[in-house]
This record gives sequence, C-alpha cells and structure tokens, in this order.
Amino acid sequence: MKFQILGSVQLRHGGRQLRLGRAKERALLGVLLLNHHKRVTTDTLMHALWDHNPPERAHKDLQAYVSRLRAALRSQGCTAEILTQHHAYVLHADDDQLDLTQFKALRASAEAARRAGRVDEAARHLYEAIELWQGPPLADLHTSWAELVREDLDAYHRLPGYQLLCSVELDRGNYYDALELLDTITSGHELDTRCISLRLSTLNAAGHYAEFDSYWKHIYRRTVEAFGTGPGRELRQLHQQLLFERDALISEHPAVASVPAPLPPPAQLPPTIDDFVGRAEQLSELETLLAQAQLTRQPTTLIIAITGGPGVGKTTTALRWAHGIRDRFPAGQLYADLRGYADTPPRDPGEILGEFLQALAVPVGQIPAGVEARGGLFRSVLAGQNALIVLDDAQDSSQILPLLPGASGCVVLVTSRHRLAPLATRHGARRVALPPLAQAERLDLFRMIFARSRRQRTDPVALSGLADLSAGLPLAVRLLGERPSTWPRCR
Repeated sequence: MKFQILGSVQLRHGGRQLRLGRAKERALLGVLLLNHHKRVTTDTLMHALWDHNPPERAHKDLQAYVSRLRAALRSQGCTAEILTQHHAYVLHADDDQLDLTQFKALRASAEAARRAGRVDEAARHLYEAIELWQGPPLADLHTSWAELVREDLDAYHRLPGYQLLCSVELDRGNYYDALELLDTITSGHELDTRCISLRLSTLNAAGHYAEFDSYWKHIYRRTVEAFGTGPGRELRQLHQQLLFERDALISEHPAVASVPAPLPPPAQLPPTIDDFVGRAEQLSELETLLAQAQLTRQPTTLIIAITGGPGVGKTTTALRWAHGIRDRFPAGQLYADLRGYADTPPRDPGEILGEFLQALAVPVGQIPAGVEARGGLFRSVLAGQNALIVLDDAQDSSQILPLLPGASGCVVLVTSRHRLAPLATRHGARRVALPPLAQAERLDLFRMIFARSRRQRTDPVALSGLADLSAGLPLAVRLLGERPSTWPRCR
C-alpha cells in the first residue's frame, strides 16, 4: 500500500485508489503524513484544517476525524497507525509507503549516481521521482497553511528535482529534453538563478546562439523591472564564460556560427506606481519641452533635469512621464539608477555604459574598456536613433556627462537633488523643479492608500494633521499611510 500526498491525498494498492472517508479526514491524513513519525499538536492540526477560524466544536470534530480515519485504515488492511499523545497525534508508516519520502530517496540516489558518472542511471531515478508529483501537494486542503506547505515543497523538493534532471540531461547531451523540462518549471520561477543558468548553458551547448542572446536580453530587462538592477554577479560571470567558450569554438570551427536574430529594443523602465497624484503642472511642462524640441528639430539631445529635495517624488514623476512617452522612442528606453545618494557608492559611468551597450545588442567582446571609448561607441550606436534615457538619482553633473548621447532624436531625463548647473551651462539642460504636494494632493494620496488597504474612513481632522505632518513629501505620506498603528486618533 502506498500513501500519496503529492497531489490529492490517497491510499493506493495494486494501482487502484482505496476509500478513505470524507475530504476533511483525507486532509487530516495528509497533514499527519507530511509529518509522519513526528508529533503534531491539535493546535497545528486545527490551524491546518481551518486556518484561524475553527468551528466551536473543533476539538470534538478533530477527535471524530481521527477515529473515523483509524477505522478506515484498519478496514483497508493498512499497517499505518495513528497514536494519541498529550494534545497531539503521531502517524507511523513505513518510509517506503509515502510518495514524498520515495521522491527524496530517488533524488538522493540520482545525485549519488551523477557524482559517480552514471548519468543514465541518474536520469532513470529522476524521471521516476518526478512522476510521483500528480498535482499540487495536499490538493484536498484549501487553507493558507496548506498554501505555504505547497510553496515550500515546490521550492525545496520539486524545483530542485527538475533542475537536477535538467543538469543530467545537459550532461547526456539531450539539450531539447533539458529545454522542455525547463519550460515545465518556468512558470513562477522565471527569475530563479539556477533556472536561468541552466537555460543559458543548454542554449549555448546546443548552439542556439541567437536564442541565447535574446534570452539574456529578456532576463536582463526582467531583472531590472523586478529588482531595479541587472542580473547578479554569478549570472554575469556565467554569461561571460559561455560567451568566451562560444567565441573559442567559433574561431576553431567557423561553420558553427549562426546568424543572430534581431533583438528587440531595450525596455528598461522600472514599473510606475498606481497611486500617483498631482504633478499636473510639471508633467505639462515636460510635455511642452519635448514638443518644442521635436517641433524645432533642435540639433542636440534634449536633456531635462527633474530636481527637488529627498522624498519629493522625483523618480516617480520621471517614470510616470517616461512610461507615457515611451512609444515615441522606437530605439528603446534605457534606465540606470546612479545611486547618487544611496547607502552604497555611486555607480561608475563606465559600468553603466557597458550595460547600455549590451542592452543595445553590442556583443560583449566588442565593448572597449575605457569610459571614453565606451562613450564614443555609445554615441555611435545611437546616432540617428530615437532613444529615451533615464538617469535616476544623479549625484552631480560629472556622473551624467559621460552617459550623454550625441543624437538629436534622443531624450535624457535626469533626477537629482541638485540643480546640476554645469549640465545646463554646457549642454543646455532644462530644469523642472518639484515642489511639495499641495494639501489637497496629500489628502488624495492618503485616501488612495486607505482605499487600497480597505481601511475605514479616517477622521478628517486627524487626516489633515497627518497631511501637515508629511510636509507634502509623497514618500512621507506613503510611510505614514503604511503604518496606521502609529497614528494618533486615526485607528
């Protein structure tokens, strides 16, 4: 007899499912099986079965479920037993009766076989292991506790199992099988470092160089959108290593080189926010500056600096406007956080230029080392192109100057706490100053935050006091809005 929890909770024998009672009893069995040989308190069981809303008779219901479950197991001739301890239950079953335990054992055997070089044996173990997953674990149980369990089982067992199988298929040279397996687990794990590494390695080994390059650009954009920066050091090093191996192979065997597919233009703008309020005057001013530059066809790059104190909303305003005009820049949108006033050191312009050139499809091997050389190549690539470049949180003009394109069709949008006078003097930058939010705008933002958190209406007098306390800084409004427990007279 075999217990199944990797899917709906079942007891199976000879290929058929045996009757185990009602849904709640099967759910209880699943929780006990997940912790077999371990003491599970009645409080834990009630939380697992009913979340934080157990019925008044929860303890009696639990006792009844256990009693009926014991009877059902005995009637099926099952040797597993449920013991009662002080305010707890323990289920004892043979390890080889439970699918999760089988999965762990098969995965361990596969790892040992791979280490010994027996990759075919490792593959057999792993295919047998993943066949045990018949659906979401504990599928009969629909509580938040069960959702957390499913997430843990996926992250610590199913996903590593699939990743190990992908590695084994890569070892065996079965690149298409490895890619199919990666497609199976991509949903929900697109930005998992191991999944990205495996796909890059497989595409490179298979000689799919155009797809390799396209996938790297896609991952680069997605990590910037999700985290505000590109892939981490580990992935960047792997990417460089694979490119080096590719170049070496192509130099020895030129016939393996493939014509790269055209890559989509960069779209690096981070997401904007939903609860944006005010700034109508500044957005209109930005639009006017752009319209004038396009109408007069000025021969230089349009540079606009959005300036203001910390927390006044420079970045959110810049991104709000940038998203609204991005379709006017077919060459793409580039974004860099210069970290002028972050806790970490400011970004090096040379490093940013390297990232921009990669985003513009310049092969890594063709990117020069020096800042001046990179800047010259950057201007050459964008010559005659219409691109939008957002340089966020600049410390001073010296950080910006190397990043300026020479193309008249480009727009550079800068945010900074300073006026950046050298940028205006030398390059004609236009400045748009951001003042604090007006009182009505502060109140609107508070109301939007309350609506999102479904709070009851707040006392108008107290709300006005909070608006005054924020000093018109959107960041302060958000911090206050997200910590209602600290508010006086606003609970």
